[in-house]
Amino acid sequence: MKQLLKYEDDFKRIKLMFRSLTETDTVGAFILHRDAASLQSSIEEELSQWGQWLDEFEFEADTLHAKLSLDESSKSVAQGNRVADVNEEFIAKKKKTFEAKAVTNILKAQIKFLEKVYFSCKDLCERANKVKSR
Repeated sequence: MKQLLKYEDDFKRIKLMFRSLTETDTVGAFILHRDAASLQSSIEEELSQWGQWLDEFEFEADTLHAKLSLDESSKSVAQGNRVADVNEEFIAKKKKTFEAKAVTNILKAQIKFLEKVYFSCKDLCERANKVKSR
């Protein structure tokens, strides 16, 4: 699944830089501030695309499940559902749905982290400017 994330290397780089940032490194904070904002925008676009795919995957799985269930038993919903639940094609579609959901959760967590980086670095730069102007 990791290879599905377009910006994973950039995210890891920013994460590493943020962890090693010191309170006096205003240049590093400025660079991180800028890079986090840029990467956040890119990841938000990627999240939007994955959200669309997730919706499509869920629709396909639900549609297939309903068709399989109805084909198996038009009188017993429970019996039709049991057969549909173990169908290989349905399971494969459901796995795609789970994977897309996992990717969207990772992307949301990355966005949240990048927001933290952005505001922490912004705060560090603003505090440094106040000290310099005194």
